[in-house]
This record gives sequence, C-alpha cells and structure tokens, in this order.
Amino acid sequence: MFLDDTHRIAITFSYNERSIGEIKKIPGHRWHPEEKRWSVPLTNENVELLLKLFENDNVQIAPEVRVKLHTLNESVEGDLKELRRLMRLQNYSNKTIKAYLSYIRTFAKSFHPRNPRQLSEGDIREYLIQLSESGNYAASTINQIFNALRFLYVDFYNMSYAIGSIPRPRRERKLPDILNEDELDKLFSAIKNPKHRLLIRLIYSGGFRVSEAVRLRLEDVDKERGLIHIRGGRGRKIEQRYSRRSSLRSYESM
Repeated sequence: MFLDDTHRIAITFSYNERSIGEIKKIPGHRWHPEEKRWSVPLTNENVELLLKLFENDNVQIAPEVRVKLHTLNESVEGDLKELRRLMRLQNYSNKTIKAYLSYIRTFAKSFHPRNPRQLSEGDIREYLIQLSESGNYAASTINQIFNALRFLYVDFYNMSYAIGSIPRPRRERKLPDILNEDELDKLFSAIKNPKHRLLIRLIYSGGFRVSEAVRLRLEDVDKERGLIHIRGGRGRKIEQRYSRRSSLRSYESM
C-alpha cells in the first residue's frame, strides 16, 4: 500500500476475486487499468479493512501512508467541536449529535487531506452516490447522512449552494403486516406480567416509541377522550395521540 499522486491509498496484489469484491464495497474505490492497481480514500478505517483483507499476506505499507493516517486536519477536528456546541445550543438530542458527528467525521476522512470547505457540490454528490451504490446503507441511513452534511454546510459553513441541489434518495415504502383481532389477543395474553402487557398494548395502539412509552405518567392519560399526551417525543415536541379505549381501560385493572 502506498500513496498515489492524488493522496489516495493505492493497492497492488495478485488477481483474487474475493479481494476485488471486498474492495468494491469500500466507498470511493477506483480501478486504474493503466497502472493495474486499485485505490481507495485515505482513512484509518480503509487501512484497517485492507489489513484485515490481506492479513494472510505479507502486506507492505509505505511510510508516508502511516504518517498521513494520524494527521487528520486539525481545523476539521476544531469544526467538529464547534458543531457539537452548535447542535447542543439548537437542542438536538444526544443521539442525533452522536450520529451526525460520526457521519461528518467519516465524510471528512474520505476526502483527507482536503478540507470539507474545499469540496464542490460534485464531490458531495459523488460521495452520496457511492454510498448508495455500495449497497451497505439503507435509504433512511443515507438520508440521515444527507441531513448531517446539510447541517455542516448550510447551518455551520453557511454554504447552502454546496448541497442545495443534490437530490435525496427515495425511501422504500412497504406496507406493514397487520395482525387480526385473534392474533392480537393471543399476543397480548401471552404476556403474563400485567405492567408489561399494558406497555405493549399502549405501544401498539398509540404508535409509541419505547422511549415515549416508558416516560408516560398517569396524568398524561385522558381515558374519557382516548387521548394521551406525549412529552419529549421525537424532536422534543409535545403532542397528543389517540389510543384505543380498550388499551386505556387497562389502567383500571392496575
């Protein structure tokens, strides 16, 4: 492994279909027919993947690769710290902050040593296309990566043109499997603990997330109108949801 003229990791090895197939899974991979070699973006993750892939071979790593691996642009790390602060100020959840920073760090490493500020719309578009074509990411995940990059460029860098015209991937729409009443009765009756049974019935009838259900309080439930107040749901908003009265009446037996 060595660095090519574009500061990518260049790999040469004897023909092996399995190795080629694994390299093709790496976002940003390229085949160079004239030099008869592959190249991938210079990141720690990619080097680890290649070392694992060729662990049974005598892998030779050029010194300049080792040096570059441990020198992620300091300005990028500074930007990540400021991004964390900005998202906290805007009241993003800890889970969203962690996901966004992870996606942005991976994105920045894929173009190292170039700074994300120096990238064009074409660079960002090509990155998202490669993620989509790799088959390793669901459309919902790529949409979340898109949101993270939009926050980086629009909210932080104030560069709306860098990502504004890039289309989002379409989400796959699937019809849910709906249980009939007999199947639901069997499902609920199999739960022996009454508190657990009530929790499952509420989640099913009101479309709750688990985190929303466990934060419910008695004062949030309006049995007469079949309404439940959700506090601190997704986006930390407050809302009301209808729940089937049969679920709400289960409180009376508690």
